[in-house]
Amino acid sequence: MISAKFGPIVKRLGAHLLGSEQLNLVRQDSFVYHTLLHEMAHALGACYVRQTSEKNSLSINEALRERYSTIEECRADLVGMVFLNLLADRGFLPEAIKAAAAVTFVVNSVRSLRFGTEDDYSRGAAISLSYFVERGSLSSDRNGHLHVSPERLERHVRELAEMLQDIAIRGDYRGAGELIETFGGIPDKVERLRRTIGDIPIDLEFLQEESAV
Repeated sequence: MISAKFGPIVKRLGAHLLGSEQLNLVRQDSFVYHTLLHEMAHALGACYVRQTSEKNSLSINEALRERYSTIEECRADLVGMVFLNLLADRGFLPEAIKAAAAVTFVVNSVRSLRFGTEDDYSRGAAISLSYFVERGSLSSDRNGHLHVSPERLERHVRELAEMLQDIAIRGDYRGAGELIETFGGIPDKVERLRRTIGDIPIDLEFLQEESAV
């Protein structure tokens, strides 16, 4: 199902969002690997706030309260990218996948924003994209298409992942709120494009024939 979404949704989005020179970097293998590594990042994250005399055995979910899911989805997205880059650096994946993963990640993050920032997945995507724009790894060309600087984005993914990991492990409710407030909106250059992608499918419906038994 992950692979099936790539052609009709992610690839088409890439063609709409990016300049022609980066279209070949929107790749199915990057999309699938990152999706799987996102889920692994959830499973490999800490469950409890680092113990102190004031917060003994307090879960991160309890500490971050209503901000937890936004922070966790964004954290898993970014840590999944860190995992992918580490696998490439150590020869388990081809080196060329890093640039493709950076561009595909940006396109897929825009996919998460189809209906704005009303859910935790989309707010997490907005945080990442806003941070990349501010730091200069995501920009626009003269035609308004998005342009990704893969090497810069790799560095900024790591920076933001470290910030989110720190917020989570310390149970920093205030820090989570400040991050969401600062970066949780959709950047203007992304918003202009988001308003024009209504003809691209939103999702796939899985149909299964009834068993003859």
